[in-house]
Amino acid sequence: MSRRRLGILVVASLATGVVAAGATAPSGVSRTDHARATISAPISASATGESEVAGQMVTVPPGGIIPWHSHPGANFVAVKSGKLTVYVGGDDACTTTSYPAAQGYLEHVGMVHSAKNEGADPAELYVTQVGVPVGAELRKTEANPGKANCPADTTGPAPTVTNIVRAKISEPFDVPSTATSDVMMQTVVIEPGGTVGWHSHASPTFVAVKSGTVTFYRSSSAGCTSQSYTAGQAYVEPVNQAHMGRNEGTTPVELYATYLAVPVGGALRAEQEAPSGANCPDAPAPQAAPQAATQLPRTGLPAGLLITLAAVLVGAGSMARRAGKR
Repeated sequence: MSRRRLGILVVASLATGVVAAGATAPSGVSRTDHARATISAPISASATGESEVAGQMVTVPPGGIIPWHSHPGANFVAVKSGKLTVYVGGDDACTTTSYPAAQGYLEHVGMVHSAKNEGADPAELYVTQVGVPVGAELRKTEANPGKANCPADTTGPAPTVTNIVRAKISEPFDVPSTATSDVMMQTVVIEPGGTVGWHSHASPTFVAVKSGTVTFYRSSSAGCTSQSYTAGQAYVEPVNQAHMGRNEGTTPVELYATYLAVPVGGALRAEQEAPSGANCPDAPAPQAAPQAATQLPRTGLPAGLLITLAAVLVGAGSMARRAGKR
């Protein structure tokens, strides 16, 4: 680009006042990452109507046993530290898989399984179960399958289970199947007046409200829709659609978020510009259309701006003359 054209573009930008809209940065937000793990097998989870999501932290001491059981929902497990050996009942035998820190797995609905900490250190797990029938028990005691490789010894120290949150999701959902993906559990606290900023996700994100009230906005071609969720309620953030959460109340909001089907090592979110339209918070102010020179008001431009424009024009002309002599 010539210096003369660059000078003209600078003058045009100053005259029209065009400013590019930027992403809305989070404010008044703190996050605690609990565990992120890679699941090396395909995953799936769905619900056709109302269901519940539950988050737990489980610590299994060395030698500890989780007896034979099953779950009514899809149970996603991320190993934060230590190692856990999981036994799954089959038609002819039990399969055995050990999961160290940063690895995870999915316990499918109705899958009969047991687990044991066969290492020397405690195994710390973060667990999120989705698609739980409303009011159902999170686990059901099952009999030992009694097949080959199914351990009969179920004695040992009991695990410690800490319930983090349980909340109801009112809309149906369907988590896509993927051969290998990451799962991530995180706590998010939004202070009064705070916002998580406009963003999007490449995969489903489950958000359970532990305390407070969060107002959730999502963009659409007609503007933005909003809905408030209080403690004991949950929602699924849409895939590849700009959205944001705000605390419009007077007390902090605490959320438990679980990111599913995340590309291995990939970003959890992508920042987005604030959308325009009705009911969209932080939307960029509409820009007035530039007026032709003959339509300027008789009062003229402010003297300071005229001086600035004149100086830029003179500089641009000088650069053009020097360029012509070369």
